[in-house]
Amino acid sequence: MNATLEMRNSNNEIVARIDGETGAALFAKGKATFNKDGNIKLKDANIEAMEGSFKKLTAVDADGNNTDCYINFDGSVQKMTFVGDMQHLGVNTSGRPWRFMSNNIWCRASFGHQMTNTVYVNNSTAFLLVNGSTDGAVNVNLSSVIYNGKTVYYIPLFGNTGDAAGFPVDLVVIETTGSTEYNYTFTGGSLTKMITLVNSNDLLSTHIFIDGADHEINGGVVTSFVKVNGLRNPIGNDSKIGYGWLRGPSNDNDWS
Repeated sequence: MNATLEMRNSNNEIVARIDGETGAALFAKGKATFNKDGNIKLKDANIEAMEGSFKKLTAVDADGNNTDCYINFDGSVQKMTFVGDMQHLGVNTSGRPWRFMSNNIWCRASFGHQMTNTVYVNNSTAFLLVNGSTDGAVNVNLSSVIYNGKTVYYIPLFGNTGDAAGFPVDLVVIETTGSTEYNYTFTGGSLTKMITLVNSNDLLSTHIFIDGADHEINGGVVTSFVKVNGLRNPIGNDSKIGYGWLRGPSNDNDWS
């Protein structure tokens, strides 16, 4: 004899049904179904605080039909494959846009960005523009060293404190005030790091020390630097301040 077991709530509503022949179970008004093999099928159901193993997650349309958008999980090569457009949107409670943090990103097609990660330097203070502007910038008092009788300040190219932790810098904008010509070098740049540097005070030079040499950056100059360390011949002296950096082409823009 086949029998069906039903469970009802205080309102006499069926909340679960178990088929006596197949052992299949139906829960939550049809939102969750277990078949005889123990597999579960969910429809229009909310899942909270769940963890588990997946092979594939497929997106559905408004009618519940499968689409061509999915995430595939391949544990044999520890890889997830995303098929479909991906968007990263929104802001946190303080109004800061959410961040996407990763290790290596290899892009096989076009890559674009609306802004550039920037550190703005004013005399002995740096402002890491973590939100793309001075709003919410993280202030850093620059450390310094005496080199050949001159005070040289270290410009950070990688944030390591507070809201700037993990912030990589690609653009350095130096705007010194007063009449003193400041001296700088870089810290936090790894091998092959490239940066663009701007002296945005057209009336005053600044100085960048690389491989122990003093490079005067005239007011209004835009130039570039790349860190090669020992990928050159001769490899240079790694005890010199600013070791491993090479300077690229420059252009002097005059607007004052």
